[in-house]
Amino acid sequence: MESWTARSTILRPTALRISSILIPSIPSGGCKHSGLASSGFVERQGSVLKMSDSIKYHKEYHGYRKERKNCFKLSYVSSGIAIAALLAILLAVSVVNGSSPQKSELHDGSSLLDMELPGANLSGAHLNRSDFSGSNLTDANLSSSFLLSADLSDSSIDGSRLKGADLTGADLSEAAARQADFSGALMNRSRLQDADLSGANLRGAYLIGANLIGANLSGADLCGADLQEARVSGAILSGAKLQKAIMIGTNLTAADLSGADLSGSILTESRLLGANLSGAVLVDVDLTNANLDSCDLTDADLTRARLFSANLMSSKMKNVLLDEANLVASRLSWADMRGCRLAHGQLSRAELYGTDLSDSNLSGSDFTRSYMMRANMSNADLSNTDLAYADFTEANLSRARLQEAKMPNLDITGANLAGADLTAAVLEYNDMIGTNFHGAKMSRAKMTRLALRDVDMSGVDLHGAELATLLIEDVNLSGANLRDASMNVLYITNVDLTDASLQGLKYDPFTLRYLAAAKLDRAQMSENLLADLGLILNPPET
Repeated sequence: MESWTARSTILRPTALRISSILIPSIPSGGCKHSGLASSGFVERQGSVLKMSDSIKYHKEYHGYRKERKNCFKLSYVSSGIAIAALLAILLAVSVVNGSSPQKSELHDGSSLLDMELPGANLSGAHLNRSDFSGSNLTDANLSSSFLLSADLSDSSIDGSRLKGADLTGADLSEAAARQADFSGALMNRSRLQDADLSGANLRGAYLIGANLIGANLSGADLCGADLQEARVSGAILSGAKLQKAIMIGTNLTAADLSGADLSGSILTESRLLGANLSGAVLVDVDLTNANLDSCDLTDADLTRARLFSANLMSSKMKNVLLDEANLVASRLSWADMRGCRLAHGQLSRAELYGTDLSDSNLSGSDFTRSYMMRANMSNADLSNTDLAYADFTEANLSRARLQEAKMPNLDITGANLAGADLTAAVLEYNDMIGTNFHGAKMSRAKMTRLALRDVDMSGVDLHGAELATLLIEDVNLSGANLRDASMNVLYITNVDLTDASLQGLKYDPFTLRYLAAAKLDRAQMSENLLADLGLILNPPET
């Protein structure tokens, strides 16, 4: 009689669940099939023994069900053969039921699907290309084992130890690996989509090119892990530890990284479109050329982050910390950066079209040659900033603090600086057309080589300011304070100085002639200025 083998069989009242049963050939007249019947049902239906390829069974397994269809079909068997075959199977089961393979019996290519192996010691075992799909390996020891291209899909490895294991190309899709230890494991090109790795230890693991789409890595430890070119889109990494992780070219589109710690990690060329990074720690992170379009960075800490040429368009960055961050040539257009802190940052050549930076701290930052058209920086702190050659066309700088800011060659055409504080600011070589300075503080400001056309400077405080080599046309200076200011202009036409304070004003003869043509109703002037203007308006007869 041919030999019979069976593993991990479980007998139930209504059906027999079998795994890895070798069935001998059945005599002619019955079914001609022989070989391996795996994970099926054997049941008596009248006079028919049927192991159907289309039978579906559901297995309760860690909160989810699955369906399998991997049995072959034995049908239209006579009653005698059916009963004989069933008795033979039951005899084999009675001998080996409940047995489990020993470590010494396992080898590369072993078939162990749906096995019950909780707490098994398989450390150092060679199990390359083995099939563990659907198996229970909870709390098993697989440290330093070889599982290249192994199938662990749908398996349970909760709490298992896989430290230093080689899982290159392995399939762990939909596996339950909560609190499992993968530290230092080789998992390059492994498939972990929809796996539950919450709380797992992946410190120093190699996951280059791995598929982690939709995986749950919440609270996992990935410190120092290598995830280059990995696919992590839609994954949950909330509260995960990713300090000094390598994620060059990693796809994290729509991933949840809220509250995660990515300090010192490298994310150059990575994709984080629509990702949730709210409350995340990204101190000293490298996001050079990264794509963070439409991501959520609310309350995140990006202190000293490197975001050179990064795309942050339309991102939510409210209250984000960016002190000393490098945002050179970055794209931040239409981003919401209200209340952010970006002191001493580098933003030269950055694009901030329509960006909302209201109530932000931008003090000491470098905005040279940046593009700030229609940006909202109302009530922002821009003190001691370098705005040379920047474009602030139609920007909102109302009530902004620009004390001692450097503003040479700044374009603020149509900008709103009403109520702004430009104390001791330096404005040189600027064209100001349609700019609103109403009520601004500009005491001790240095304004040289400027062209002011159709500018509202009513109520401006220019006490002690320097206005040199100016072209002033259609400018409203009514109610302005020019006390102790110095004025040396090239051309003035249609200037309104009604109710202005001109006491102590320093001027040259050329400027005086233009002042005489200005509107000076109720202007407050020193006796010297009145006398000089009188000489021009009423010259003595010769």
